[in-house]
Amino acid sequence: MMDIRKSVEKAKELRADIARIGRAAIAAVDPAACLEQAVDLEGDRLTVSREIFDLSRIQRILVVGMGKASARMATTLEDLLGERISSGLVVTA
Repeated sequence: MMDIRKSVEKAKELRADIARIGRAAIAAVDPAACLEQAVDLEGDRLTVSREIFDLSRIQRILVVGMGKASARMATTLEDLLGERISSGLVVTA
């Protein structure tokens, strides 16, 4: 009887581990989360994957995107840059 209980408890632990791993995998490829890690804005200084842009010297910012993840990524950029974005075009599939 104890062996069955141990097996049931072990199965519950494994299911919980699998669920945690699945949530972590989904979070790791979330377009918004990936973009948030790659892009940073401090005042007029925009950093994109180690490239630094002085936004005080840039007249227009255009957001262009294509593909399934583009809408979420464009929304993330809009949240970050707000009124600094001049225009954009996002096409999803």
